Amino acid sequence: MIDIEVNSRRVKVHTGQGTFEYTEWKNLKVGHIVKIMKDEFFPADLLLLSSSYEDAFCYVETMNLDGETNLKLKQGLEVTSSLHEDFQFSDFQATINCEDPNANLYSFVGSMEYKEQQYPLSPLQLLLRDSKLRNTDYIFGAVIFTDHDTKVIQNSTDAPSKRTKVEKKMDRVVYFMFCIVFLMAFVGSIFFGITTKDDLDNGLMKRWYLRPDDSTIFFDPKRAPAAAIFHFLQP
Repeated sequence: MIDIEVNSRRVKVHTGQGTFEYTEWKNLKVGHIVKIMKDEFFPADLLLLSSSYEDAFCYVETMNLDGETNLKLKQGLEVTSSLHEDFQFSDFQATINCEDPNANLYSFVGSMEYKEQQYPLSPLQLLLRDSKLRNTDYIFGAVIFTDHDTKVIQNSTDAPSKRTKVEKKMDRVVYFMFCIVFLMAFVGSIFFGITTKDDLDNGLMKRWYLRPDDSTIFFDPKRAPAAAIFHFLQP
């Protein structure tokens, strides 16, 4: 339910015509340009392009990531710091090369090719998913990692199992014993049906264990090993 609620949040995305329209987080793709407003969460790992400040810096709260309440300072590249208006992205083109998705929240290596020039990227330009924009009216950013590729999800771990190794091993033993008993019962029932289909003598069963009311035999020593095995395997 939490994942569904989070992925249903809405964010402004560039439509390719110099305008931004709302879409759900789950629809974001790598390369989208998004506009994040003050006190909104970042929907993906973003490359900071510009902000409401002239020097393209912004303040970010990362309490959801590392528990720290102090604000972090982020700053975009100077070459994109002048992109303050929506229409300026109508012809914006850049190529971003960066590291593969990983769980390290404090490292980022990459480069951006813009107007035939290469610019190095660092964690200073990286805005992580689930962190929040603070004390800044807006920022523009390029989506570089989405969903399970984001650092916060890469960094998350499954809750450790509370079951002991002995309990897990016992489960396998029980499943094995069940399969053995089922197989023996299945094979035994088929064998019994084959050997007793003509086992009638004047309307009476020939085998003593099928006539308990008029039989004086209650144990067959010839089948003692088989009886012991079946008795041992019964749960």
